[in-house]
Amino acid sequence: MAISSEARDIASVIRSTLERSTTSPNGRRRNKLRNGKNLKFKYMKYIVYQTTCIVNNKIYIGVHSTENPDIFDGYLGCGVYTYRPATYENPNTPFKCAVKKYGIKKFIRTVLKIFNNEIDAYKLEAELVTEDFVRREDTYNLALGGRDTTLANEKKKVYMYTLDGKFEKEFESLREAALYLNPKSHGPGHLPRAIKSGHQYLGHQFSYEKLPYMKKLKCRTMGQVDMPHIGKKVGRFDDDGDLLETFSDMSNCVKAGYKNAKQVAIGKRDHCKGFVFKYLD
Repeated sequence: MAISSEARDIASVIRSTLERSTTSPNGRRRNKLRNGKNLKFKYMKYIVYQTTCIVNNKIYIGVHSTENPDIFDGYLGCGVYTYRPATYENPNTPFKCAVKKYGIKKFIRTVLKIFNNEIDAYKLEAELVTEDFVRREDTYNLALGGRDTTLANEKKKVYMYTLDGKFEKEFESLREAALYLNPKSHGPGHLPRAIKSGHQYLGHQFSYEKLPYMKKLKCRTMGQVDMPHIGKKVGRFDDDGDLLETFSDMSNCVKAGYKNAKQVAIGKRDHCKGFVFKYLD
């Protein structure tokens, strides 16, 4: 079948455009950047490191990606960079608290092993940062080692502890745990990140492993929830003191539309939608 002159003209324009994109300065620059990015990713190294506080000899073990493992890039661990004071000026983990207290010069990072991929690096971290390791008093790690994936842990059991490390409650999933403290939440939110980083979440510590206890979390930047939404029964009263309705817990009371019932029950408000709410013994 013969090709029309119009079709040949279109093909010529397309061919010319492709040639310019690869031979023009801009085209060469784009290819160079693209290739450079691929090369950078290809040659990235993953290190399992140990950072030691020379003041008290406490250690922190983690995984970090770097282009050159032989050159210290300023990363100490747990999100702390020596050249970025903002990463430790408002500490929310024991490690960051220690960095702020003693100063970055009191910490030394040592490379334990170098890997070409993160899978093997996190595998070694999981072998090193075990439950026994986390429970030791001479370590800063709060979470078990190994790569955490939110999707894989969506339906995994979660265990809640106080900031002092005492066990409180068991949940069937991340979502259930998040809803326990915040009925308005639409998902796990920042809970998976808090578990991985060893941070507190709404005034509580969480773990994927059921531990006898967790370390006391001294540093926190968020206020602890005064009382979980679930617990004692809640009563709805009129101004004459007559009990009108009983809820099994504050969570169900909030779900029924009385969003400020808890504020009334703890004495911070007088009424919620014209009613008085009290915890029942």
